[in-house]
Amino acid sequence: MQGFDKEQFLSNLLRLEQDKINHPDTNQEVTLKEFCLGKLKQAKSLGDINPITPILKTALVINWPEKAMKVRFANFCLNYPDIKTLAQLKSVIDSTKPLEFCEKYMGIQAKSDLNPKYVLLKELVEGFLEYKRVKGFDCELTAIKDWARQVNLKSLKDDIIGQRYGVGPGVVGNICLNLGMSIIKPDRHVNGVLQQEFGFTRIKSSQVNDIAIMAGIDRFYLDRVLFEYGKKHGLSYVSNKGC
Repeated sequence: MQGFDKEQFLSNLLRLEQDKINHPDTNQEVTLKEFCLGKLKQAKSLGDINPITPILKTALVINWPEKAMKVRFANFCLNYPDIKTLAQLKSVIDSTKPLEFCEKYMGIQAKSDLNPKYVLLKELVEGFLEYKRVKGFDCELTAIKDWARQVNLKSLKDDIIGQRYGVGPGVVGNICLNLGMSIIKPDRHVNGVLQQEFGFTRIKSSQVNDIAIMAGIDRFYLDRVLFEYGKKHGLSYVSNKGC
């Protein structure tokens, strides 16, 4: 990224890392650095997960607070432990009316069959099952991870998942983060902090990860610091379009 000042960036990051938050699990005050290093450790030890996890979490969190997503995801796992694969989830989606599915399985009081979270979930489930078939994988999770490792944000329109309705850089980032991968999701809070605390005037989704690489910082860790700081202080990206 042209004009990137690594030393200044790291100096600003150090200031953010010393900010204090209440740990959601212990309610004790910790530095942002301590909290996010803990998140990084969890991500690196994640191991194999249910293939539904990154897909359903992503669909549930779009335009919703992360806290609300966690409650609804936990309810799904508690009430439907037998649904463990995307193929099983697709069977339920196909055999259930959209509004009923939203209420029963997603905890959503939807008003339309085209509820964005329902539509995205359906697109992702069908997309990854197609990807698994086309690539010849036996395991759904292996297929999801393979896609996540090679997906290119600069050419989503040519990607078998990226070209599906509702899939953009934010969705890609969510899936990758839920797989424990080292990536920065171009979230409104992340971009807001980069804009208002680091002085980036224009932020392209495909360039956000370059910032961490040039700064020599783990991308998952940087994502969590930027996201948590932006969430705490209510920072969101402000577009200059039309100004």
